[in-house]
Amino acid sequence: REPLSHARQAISFVADVLSTLRRDRDSSHAWAERFHLSTLLASVCQIAGRDAALNLTVTCPDDLLVYGDRIAIGRVLVNLIANARNAISESGRRKGDIRIIAGTDAGLAVIDVADDGPGVATAVRERIFDAAFTTRAGVGGHGFGLAISRELARRDGGDLWLLADPPGTGATFRLLVPAWRESLTSEHRSESGLSAIHGEASASSVRSAADEDKNRA
Repeated sequence: REPLSHARQAISFVADVLSTLRRDRDSSHAWAERFHLSTLLASVCQIAGRDAALNLTVTCPDDLLVYGDRIAIGRVLVNLIANARNAISESGRRKGDIRIIAGTDAGLAVIDVADDGPGVATAVRERIFDAAFTTRAGVGGHGFGLAISRELARRDGGDLWLLADPPGTGATFRLLVPAWRESLTSEHRSESGLSAIHGEASASSVRSAADEDKNRA
């Protein structure tokens, strides 16, 4: 029964997120909105952080406004927190820390989700965002969470990658979301996509930074 339950969970997760991707594609950014990141983080922590064994802390400026699909960004954050919680609990530890730290850089909101679990093994770092790749095959992992989370982030004009933490010191995932500025609404209506949203911090420069972090691992 357990493998069947895991399969059903995977199917449900993929169907739910694909509906978000389809909605985003069909609506031409009609679901994008301006909102306070701190408010979303508070809601996400209520959903994903209900665990007495975890110390979940959030550092985010109250006035940090972002622009994107609130539901999609929320799903990415919920997945990152769930992954951090699993990494801590499956390492055999009774308690652990998850830290969410948000700020801005080059027109983007930068959100780091860090845990003090065992970290990501060097051997799997290159595959961590591959669809259907999981290190939790026997305990409910389906291998689509990070792959779809990155796709959601990029469709919203941001990105997602794993930072180069030293081995054994936990894992930090960095999520980028467009910070709000007055011109974003009209830019989202254009056909220029990521390059228009990022401005000087283009999609290519963002991914180059990710590659640099990956090479340092």
